[in-house]
Amino acid sequence: MDSTDLFDNQNIREVRRGRKESHVWDHYFKEPLGSGHYTARCHYCNQNWSRGKPEILKSHLALYCKDVPLYIKTEYMEMLAVGTTSTMNRKQKTDSDSSAELTADRKDKIDQALIRFFICCGIPFSTVGHPYFIDFVQSLCFAYGPPKRTTLSTTFLNHETAIILNKIKEELKYEKNLTLAVDGWCDPLGRSIYAFIIITPSANLQKDIIQTLTEGGGLKTSVKTRWSTAWTCCDSIIRLENNLKNVLETQTEIFINAIAIKNLLRNRQFFQDVEQLHTILAPAKKAIQAVEANSSNMASIFLQLIQMAVEIKKISNYFDPNFKKNCINIFNKRWAQFDTDTYLVAFFLHPRYRDKKFQDSTFRQMALTAMKIWSKFGSDKRSCKILLSQLRSYGDNEPPYDMEYTDEYDTPELWWSTCRQPNNYIQKLALKLFAITPHQAACERAFSVLNWMIGKRRTRLDIDRLQSMAQMHSYYITNAKSELKFSSSDLSENELETALQEITTAMINNDDIFIDDDDIVLDDESIDLNDDDANTNDLIMENIMNLDSFNEQNDDNSNSNISDQQPDESINYEDSNIDFEAIFDEESETD
Repeated sequence: MDSTDLFDNQNIREVRRGRKESHVWDHYFKEPLGSGHYTARCHYCNQNWSRGKPEILKSHLALYCKDVPLYIKTEYMEMLAVGTTSTMNRKQKTDSDSSAELTADRKDKIDQALIRFFICCGIPFSTVGHPYFIDFVQSLCFAYGPPKRTTLSTTFLNHETAIILNKIKEELKYEKNLTLAVDGWCDPLGRSIYAFIIITPSANLQKDIIQTLTEGGGLKTSVKTRWSTAWTCCDSIIRLENNLKNVLETQTEIFINAIAIKNLLRNRQFFQDVEQLHTILAPAKKAIQAVEANSSNMASIFLQLIQMAVEIKKISNYFDPNFKKNCINIFNKRWAQFDTDTYLVAFFLHPRYRDKKFQDSTFRQMALTAMKIWSKFGSDKRSCKILLSQLRSYGDNEPPYDMEYTDEYDTPELWWSTCRQPNNYIQKLALKLFAITPHQAACERAFSVLNWMIGKRRTRLDIDRLQSMAQMHSYYITNAKSELKFSSSDLSENELETALQEITTAMINNDDIFIDDDDIVLDDESIDLNDDDANTNDLIMENIMNLDSFNEQNDDNSNSNISDQQPDESINYEDSNIDFEAIFDEESETD
């Protein structure tokens, strides 16, 4: 055996003595760097690493690679989720510090609690290496050595994100009729970020995180794009009318440079206008207050629009005819931008409202829209005819649609699920419409959290890491009651919710990112009250609803919602070959 063979055998023995190479390298091109290290380039998206580390490469395939096949992504996500953090390379005390008392399982649980704390409380990752933080942690558990910043922000974060995504995957496995909420935002660095949030019909959404409907206190300010703050502002003016007039009489020096305000306070008509505006905005206030209620649906939104129209119609022309006219013009402008037909179908299919004061021509408009929506699910002309027949039977309270609807116990979904008959197309259509979450509050909350996470001092966070942080924060805040191991047992559900709201409100109040860019501003440019074409004394809504006889009352059991976002694009019906009007006319002649 020559010297070359001896050298080769020695290299083989050295390789065999080393750690077995991870299979993750099968998905990467690599070039040797020496000492068993390699560069890495992804087979699927060509992302490069100057030095590839198996844990980082696994995380890339599981969470971040956009081109990896789904089965590979799933495999590595499950692998990442079931792994432990105890195998990570980091310095631990090994002398006489009793570190041996800390088991791998116990250390994994502390690691998990640590990354949750940093994400859900918005703590910068660099804090983990601060001497006082280390001192604090080891005063609680001397055997535990906190990880390095890079380990916390990559390996720990990726591991926990994989766990969450697997939990979400299991939750969605048996869900039906999901809502995909989409919205966009530009972060402080000018990067465009889009949120895609899946909402289930049974989602237990949090209550409003910003408590705008404040009781008591002084004068409240109003934001043009926030209907609830406008109501609160009007409410505070009415409540403090006598106080304001007293200040006007006793402290005149305050108004030396505020002549316009002084004249307003002396004008009784001003307070009467505020009172009427306060009444008109009440349905919108209630709607926004309940925007995240479990029972919020398209029908409840439409109901609140009707309530607002009814209040506008009640305004007297005695004091100021122009005030009512302006309110009607503004309402009509917004109504014209609303996807009326789809919401009208949902309103009609709500068992509580099916017989509520529709104009004679409204059923035709609603039925045509229902057939057009139904055709989008691959339905043919015959099934559209059956659907039309079922809509008629439902509207006339014929069996099986003659069951009573009780607000206290029923939901539209529960009521419709008990209406059984062959070819039950109307039931399927109703359940799909009532599964829709008709607002983007979840997206706005996500952007508020992202804005809070980035802040002014954390501008180095990349998009992938932000995505993982947002996913983790959203999941653990929403599921705090079940995920918190210790503190939740000492708090009632209301106390826990209050504690989380206080933290989240502090986050949001740091910067309102939704005022300047995304919302509709009700100013002279968007609402031209001098537009002759729009100037009218009639509400457009009266074309489909008889407002004079609509006596639906707001009550504590009615959860409602108005979205200040523009509705999604109307369904495109143009690609259907079915003549829906011909079907309607044919069936009408048959009857």
